[in-house]
Amino acid sequence: MAMKKKTKPSRNAEPSMGLPSDSSITEAIDNEAAGNVIAKLSGKRMDLESQIRDISLKDIELNPDNELFRMMDNEEDIRILAEDIRRNGLLHNLVVYPKLEGKEKKFVLLSGERRYKAMDYLQRQGEAKWNVVKNCHVITTELSENERKVILYSANLQVRGGFADEQIRRKAVAEFVACLQKEPFDLTAEKARKAVKEIASVDRRSIERDLRLENELNPVLLQLLDEKLLNRRDAEAFLTLSEEEQKKAAEMFLKIKNVKDAADRERIHLGFKDALISVTLARTPAEANKLLEEALEKAAQQMQAADKPGAAATENKKDPIVRNAITKNLPDATKKLQRILKRRGVEKSISTRSKQEREEAVQELDEMIEAASRLKALIEGID
Repeated sequence: MAMKKKTKPSRNAEPSMGLPSDSSITEAIDNEAAGNVIAKLSGKRMDLESQIRDISLKDIELNPDNELFRMMDNEEDIRILAEDIRRNGLLHNLVVYPKLEGKEKKFVLLSGERRYKAMDYLQRQGEAKWNVVKNCHVITTELSENERKVILYSANLQVRGGFADEQIRRKAVAEFVACLQKEPFDLTAEKARKAVKEIASVDRRSIERDLRLENELNPVLLQLLDEKLLNRRDAEAFLTLSEEEQKKAAEMFLKIKNVKDAADRERIHLGFKDALISVTLARTPAEANKLLEEALEKAAQQMQAADKPGAAATENKKDPIVRNAITKNLPDATKKLQRILKRRGVEKSISTRSKQEREEAVQELDEMIEAASRLKALIEGID
């Protein structure tokens, strides 16, 4: 599905497939490639027509489907992009589609929200030349809501593939796969997954992990991951738990969230989380069940103790602030490493991992050793 333009675009409309940076040059997407996504995935062959026209900035609206990607933007990035546009001009067109609001015509963004925000910033600074956006691509072919969403997501996954926030990427990948399984694409789950791997500038292993977390992790545990109360590695480890085990763990985490004292809540949460990691490392289902029941019982006892009057004061008496401030979770980290080393066939298990994963693990251990050595030297240097 080629994008047929009714008027000749300016040279500024030349497409680019570069990854994004703070420069407006790399803000571009390949508009025609984004349009061709529909033709390729739906098996249809038709022209996607567009017009080139100037549009008043006030008549352009943000796309509600871009809310997820919008979370990555911040005022400083927009300001830097605005400065670049001020110096070099708008080097890549906005892509919009028309929408009627009564008798008034508006234009909704399909690509270029950051550029739009940058021009709005310049306009608010009193620079009237940005009141009108030159050479916008206006898609005139009628598209369904799902088709427009696929164009928007494909553009973001192509351009912003290297997401700094794993949550945004994870949810974007899952939503894009879901869209491809709806009309007019009607892809199978397998073909949809293959399509997102071809479109997104993200390694395939990460995409598979994203989809597993979104589709297989207990909803409560997934919410805890989204709230940053679980980290990515822990969440992936919990995927090895059975559905029933995940359910029990999720119910306990919810109970822990209701502990009133913040220090108690954090301590019980971290302890229970580490105990669950031990469950994932169990050699047999029987051992896993035993460890899980012990973890649940211990957490319940800790919550009961925390609810007693004066519990926080007693806890502080037993564990002086100085010791907590220095050691905090170091013993837990040590126990984790010891459990990994004690696992049966640990060397064989590590050998099955990719070279990249092994190198990442070595780097993390080097960073841990360096930090521990510096802290040890600091403590020893104090009289």
